[in-house]
Amino acid sequence: MAHVEQLLERARQALREGAYRTAQGLFAQCVSVHPRSDEAYFGLALASALLDDFETAVDHFRACADINPRRASAHINEGIALMMLGRYDEAIQALRRGLQLSPGSALAYYNLGLAYRKKGVLDLAGEAFREAIRKDPQLIQAYLNLGNVLFDLGRFREAAVAYNDGLKRAAENESLRAGYRAATKMAELKETAEAATKPPWVKKTAASGAQPGAQVAGEQPAVPFSSVVERGDALARVGELAANQRKGIEQMIRILEGDIRSSTGDLIHALVHSTAGASQVVAILPAYREAMEKLMGCAASVREGTRQLSFLASRFEANARHTR
Repeated sequence: MAHVEQLLERARQALREGAYRTAQGLFAQCVSVHPRSDEAYFGLALASALLDDFETAVDHFRACADINPRRASAHINEGIALMMLGRYDEAIQALRRGLQLSPGSALAYYNLGLAYRKKGVLDLAGEAFREAIRKDPQLIQAYLNLGNVLFDLGRFREAAVAYNDGLKRAAENESLRAGYRAATKMAELKETAEAATKPPWVKKTAASGAQPGAQVAGEQPAVPFSSVVERGDALARVGELAANQRKGIEQMIRILEGDIRSSTGDLIHALVHSTAGASQVVAILPAYREAMEKLMGCAASVREGTRQLSFLASRFEANARHTR
């Protein structure tokens, strides 16, 4: 046993020094001498993972867990290796086994969030990242990934809060800074688009306390329809405008969720990755600008349609008062 302990210590030292191939060989010797050593299998698995041999790493982490089923780190690291292989369902199962044994593991929750995000299960990914932050408020990458998930869900204000919470702990983190700027801008665009779809009288009523249909200072008074024919034409126009409004809003949503999200994601990627040069950022900007112009054009059309609907609604109200 003394010989095995010496081999283990030499193997651990090789890992600390970054000599992963040497460490792998030493841990393999330990396994051959003491095949029931969970420590030797764990080290062999870790060295294999650090050499990017994740298939072998999974096998050795599982062997470690077979020998010592209550070793949470074996299950958690098995999950991480499986995730690197793209086997996300298996990764989630392994990580959850690890969490049953070590429910306070921020690392397990963080990697669980990554696995769920890779599967596209964004709500569960967000929950896992939030739990990782609760377990370890200094886990900066959890704030970044939580923000990214919320951004992908279109919850831009919440995304901005997540990025900002991370910046409070890592003020110089450029990825968090870029995410915060993008989320804030997208939130403003979304709120502008939503405001454009609200009938003007709703906003004025809220601001002035006036009753619906009451005349607002500076507006021309609404006059009743002069005939049944004119009223029928107005009803037809209302239907046409409502259909156009629906199409305009749907188009704005498509632009937000498609062109702008895509170009913003490309821009963030270029800004936060050191391998991307200024030329790549500049190349992306025209697509971003074009998407923004499309969105603002749609917003202007929706706003004009809303104004016309507001005017027709006031005339219908005036007509109703006139016929009482």
